[in-house]
Amino acid sequence: MKIYSLFGLILISLIFISSCNSQTQVTPVCNKPYLLVGEGCCLDQNDNSICDKDESDNNKSILLDRPVQALTVEECTSNNYFDCPYSYIHKDSIEFNLKVTKAGRLVITKIDLPNVPCQKTFEDNPIFLEYNDVTKFILKCDIKKDAVGSDIIIDLIYYEWDAYGYYKEPQRITAKSWISGIVR
Repeated sequence: MKIYSLFGLILISLIFISSCNSQTQVTPVCNKPYLLVGEGCCLDQNDNSICDKDESDNNKSILLDRPVQALTVEECTSNNYFDCPYSYIHKDSIEFNLKVTKAGRLVITKIDLPNVPCQKTFEDNPIFLEYNDVTKFILKCDIKKDAVGSDIIIDLIYYEWDAYGYYKEPQRITAKSWISGIVR
């Protein structure tokens, strides 16, 4: 009986060992910009499902001769004094809304978009705004690009309220935001 038990134990051990030695096929995982081809990965930078090493020189020159459209993010950012909930860029003007987010009174004296370039001064006719006021600004500009990205530099005089609801001494402030988008 001991012999049969020993023989059974050896047989089970051999089956276990032989199953551990079987080779399994591992499929490689190729992350972008690589492409799975056969049992390996190859580079595919232009994401056309053809390995870059297999593309002919003629195909490469055709791809490079085409114009490239850059990604333009449509945005108008906020700062400590204003939100910018709306913006639109035309070939001859830029319009945007500014909503006052700071308690007190703001007097806008100049708005400058240096990367466009265009600016508007309000020295002779300043714009008075208070908390939660929303005002639309239209700056005439001669835009010669398909897309715009520029700081919005707002020169203003800020009259802060004190604890009793009176205005403190005015402060000259320069607030900075960002505007970008496609010219329409």
